[in-house]
This record gives sequence, structure tokens and C-alpha cells, in this order.
Amino acid sequence: MMKQPSENASNNDGQSLFVKEDNDTSSGASPLQRILEFCKKQCYGKDANSFAVPIPLISQSLNLDETTVRNCCTTLTDQGFIYPTFDDNNFFAL
Repeated sequence: MMKQPSENASNNDGQSLFVKEDNDTSSGASPLQRILEFCKKQCYGKDANSFAVPIPLISQSLNLDETTVRNCCTTLTDQGFIYPTFDDNNFFAL
């Protein structure tokens, strides 16, 4: 008699056979929202005169290409949510 697969579809070690998305990097939010939230978390409690979030850090942390990050940062700056600090590659969230 054949066994029916269990509903959770896992192997003998308890590992899932399906890929699970990481909530931090694939929350279903738009890149714009993810970048804003990331910047807010990074900037919380920090001084804008001595701290900024660089585009490469945002790109690597959120697994987004730098062009997308740069475009989103420009949009967020235009909307007044973040602003460039040391140069056009470093931002601080309001």
C-alpha cells in the first residue's frame, strides 16, 4: 500500500521540501517601502551629522540592484521621507 504524502511535505530531518521566503527580504512590500523601512531602522537613534545609510548597504541588505535602490532613494528624497547627507550615495531617514 502506498503512503500519502503528508500535508507539510518535509523529509525525515524535518526540513521543508518547499522554499520559504525570508520575511526580512521578501515581505511582499514594494522596494520603495522596504528601503524606507530599512533606512528608518538603520537611522533610529543616530545623529544625521555623523551617520548615513549608503546605497551599497541598502542594496546588499535587501537583495536589490543598486540602480533600483538609487531610483527609490531619489523618489523617497523627493517625497521628503529621506535626505542625502554626506553625498548623493548616503541617506538619512526623517
